[in-house]
This record gives sequence, C-alpha cells and structure tokens, in this order.
Amino acid sequence: MSPFEDAYAYATSYCSTAERCAKELLAKLVKYELDDTTKQRLLERLRTEGFLNEERYTRAFVNDAFRFNKWGRLKIRQGLKMKGLPERLINQALSDLDQSAYEATLVTLLQQKRRQVPQKKGQPLKEHLYRFAVTRGFESNLVLRCLKQLMSGTDGNMEDESYLD
Repeated sequence: MSPFEDAYAYATSYCSTAERCAKELLAKLVKYELDDTTKQRLLERLRTEGFLNEERYTRAFVNDAFRFNKWGRLKIRQGLKMKGLPERLINQALSDLDQSAYEATLVTLLQQKRRQVPQKKGQPLKEHLYRFAVTRGFESNLVLRCLKQLMSGTDGNMEDESYLD
C-alpha cells in the first residue's frame, strides 16, 4: 500500500472509535511523514466520507465537557480554541447549552464544594467557592448570582450560611 493509503486506513480506524478534530488527527498522522498537500487531501477525503466532522466534534466536546466534567462555558471555549476549531462552531455549540441546566449544575457544584470545605471562623468561604467555580470555567457574574442565591437560602439546601460573608 502507498503511504497515503496506509495513513487513510489508520485515520478511518482512529476516527471510527470517537469524534476527532483535524488537529488531533494530524498529530497522530505525524508518523506517516506526509507532505502538506497529501495531508490536506486526506483530511478532505475524511470529511467527504463523514469520518471527520468538526461541527459534530464541537457539539460532542461541549456536551461531554459539560455533562461529565462539569466545566463552564469559558473552560469549554478555551479547550475548543486549543483544538483549533472555528469561533463560529464554538459559539454555535455553546449556545445550545440549556441555561437552566447550566445554572443548576453550577449550584449543585457549589453545594457539593460547600459540604467538603470544613467550617472555620474567619475563613472567607464565599471567596473559596467563587475561586472554585471560576476555575471550573463558569462566568463570574453567574457565580456571584448563584452564591447570592445560596447565601439567601432560596434553594433550601444550605445549612448555616452565616459564615459565607
């Protein structure tokens, strides 16, 4: 077989196991030492045959990162940018996230983290929870709103929030 056909066989097998983006695939194809035009020809063939679809990949990445990793939009966006995906696809996939499920996930994460943090007087629990949520990629204004909701006790699941301040 020619190097192109070897690379094609490997790429179809690799893309069949999970959704892949072009950057991931090209990183795996380095061992085949293909020139740029051959790489582009291979990518185009894979796209035409449905093995490589960046829109499908972007949607799957957003869905998995949110549902399984509990990442916020900012962290998901950064992950997709690092994969070299177009901003248009990123925005489209992120806009498909259900806002109520997104906020509910954030509240649940904050509640879980609150139970893990030992209660100590003088320690700024609110700041700790804020930093935790922001590093997960949730927007700061949403985190502050959810923390305010938790502090006011409107969810009914936080006991003794008096030291959140």
